[in-house]
Amino acid sequence: MKATKSNFSIDGTEQREGYTFGQTWNGWACPYFELETALKIAEFCSLPDEPFIIRYNADKDAFECIEGNEIEDMYEVPAQTIDTVDGLKKVYPIGAFGWVWEDISWYNHI
Repeated sequence: MKATKSNFSIDGTEQREGYTFGQTWNGWACPYFELETALKIAEFCSLPDEPFIIRYNADKDAFECIEGNEIEDMYEVPAQTIDTVDGLKKVYPIGAFGWVWEDISWYNHI
């Protein structure tokens, strides 16, 4: 099965383009993002009024996510290679299976 391209958002925030296999977690989308988009998500989530710090660790090729500014609550989101409608892509499932991502592509088709 190939992942399809879609747009994702959390609580009406800016749309982020990514890929999906149609997986859900508690009814929410589980997206996979290319590096450029993942870096933008990390920057947005690491603003002073947000509860996360997300930084890219190039040596590990993974994003380090710290919730609530507690280093012991850190987890990593490593790169994955997936088969997509656009060919093989290196992606990062930031927030997949844990955040309330909405797949909003269908809004664009109304």
